[in-house]
Amino acid sequence: MKKSTAAFLILFPLFLASAYGQSKLKKTYGIKSMKELTTPYANGEALEPYISEHESYNADGEWVEKVDMLPDGNVKTTEKRLYEGDDIIEEVRDQPYDRNPQERSAEYEKQVHKFKKGDKLSTAYYNRAGELVSTTFYTYNSFGDVVEKRTVFGDRNETRIEIYSFDDRGFKIGKRTEVDGILVETKAYMYE
Repeated sequence: MKKSTAAFLILFPLFLASAYGQSKLKKTYGIKSMKELTTPYANGEALEPYISEHESYNADGEWVEKVDMLPDGNVKTTEKRLYEGDDIIEEVRDQPYDRNPQERSAEYEKQVHKFKKGDKLSTAYYNRAGELVSTTFYTYNSFGDVVEKRTVFGDRNETRIEIYSFDDRGFKIGKRTEVDGILVETKAYMYE
């Protein structure tokens, strides 16, 4: 065996291992929080933008609190996580009950995920009767970030596409949502 072939056989697996490992590294750049600015659209016209989500991060870059907001500024959902090392040891999701409790009903959703080499390819959502409600397909960039979510709703023949954009550090900076080719919402992400 030639020296160059032997060197290739030894170094190539090391190169692949380091490239794979680097793609999974998470750089936080000291980010402590993120705000999501949502601009809804109606009939092609931009409506009033509003802060729709606020996330807080720990020193490791993992989110510890997410607050989803309604356009009127009220809290829609609050989620909190408590970590011990890299493990999530507690997770709480809270929806305020002071908003029209008569409208609440028991909800059920079953999710079936398909993976390939650690990447989620699709998620199928089923209702309580076992009927397929929708399927979401995921597309990734070379860094392993989701760049597109395409959701097909079987019961209403509708397709929703969410396209994500990232800066050169790998942070999500934008999201564009279209339903059947019509722009319905854009989001901008601001980091502090």
